Amino acid sequence: MTLQNKVTLCLILNAFIIAVEMAGGWWIGSIGLISDAAHNLIDQAGLFLTLYAVMMSAAPSTATRTFGHHRIGTLAAFVNAALLLVIGVAILALSVHRFLEPVAVPGALIFWIALFSLVGNLSIALILQAEARGNLNVRAAFWHNLGDAWVSFGVILAGILVAVTGWSLLDPLVSMGIALVILWGAWGVLRESMHILLEGVPFHLDSTHIASGIETVPGVINVHDLHIWGLDAHLPSLTCHVLIDKDMASEPILRAVRRLIATEFHIRHMTIQIETSCCHPDELHCNVQSAYIGHPSEEHKPALQSPSTFTRTEPHLDEPGPPLLNAELY
Repeated sequence: MTLQNKVTLCLILNAFIIAVEMAGGWWIGSIGLISDAAHNLIDQAGLFLTLYAVMMSAAPSTATRTFGHHRIGTLAAFVNAALLLVIGVAILALSVHRFLEPVAVPGALIFWIALFSLVGNLSIALILQAEARGNLNVRAAFWHNLGDAWVSFGVILAGILVAVTGWSLLDPLVSMGIALVILWGAWGVLRESMHILLEGVPFHLDSTHIASGIETVPGVINVHDLHIWGLDAHLPSLTCHVLIDKDMASEPILRAVRRLIATEFHIRHMTIQIETSCCHPDELHCNVQSAYIGHPSEEHKPALQSPSTFTRTEPHLDEPGPPLLNAELY
């Protein structure tokens, strides 16, 4: 089953859960079940975001979106995690309120409806579990529904214990524990997705280690203007300038650097610029803004020729061309 079909199936299951909880809560007058149905309604919106992201991530690159649509999945994960944090805080606040003003847990019908919700949400989480390991957006949806399963389990457990012991404070205590689990999972997804959106170096890569590795290639003097980022959690990209000895051939060095980055650090999308001189070789990570302020300076720009006076000089065939200075590996 494809990921798109899995998410579609999860949408159908979650819609059924919402309908049963809302109808049952309205019928017996249970605010708890109605609130849980509203919680699942937020999850439904998250699943729609996930489905949209899965569909758009497969779309090809365009002239206006040259990197494709991979960031849509990361953006959806960020929104899902932010919503999940809000939900976790709301559950925690409601638990404190119920702790201060205990409310009796309803009877057997609430138990069975909560049990149905638990089975449904666990089923959705299990459907998404395999894809959640490698897809940040799906992981956010996975945590959403796993959090719902914990909520349903808490309602079931609290209902049984309160029915047996008569101690109504167990209900908010269980809910507090559920809220903490939800907040823990949401924060991890939010942190990782925000890091990607801010063009951070993927957590599994070390830019200093990569620069040191490139500098071990024979002929390389140093590495500067190094930038590493990810389109999502598993699509890293790299650009850098490599300063080499002017007496060395550039092509073998370029091939060796590309091979090192691809095999040792598993980065397949890269742009390497080979240089024999540089005005700022000590800046490993370039300040991009400074390039637009003082480089190149306006006074040193060559005057543009008008189309009527512009002439093109073709190189002689027997003259060697310039060395390859840029290369990309896809």
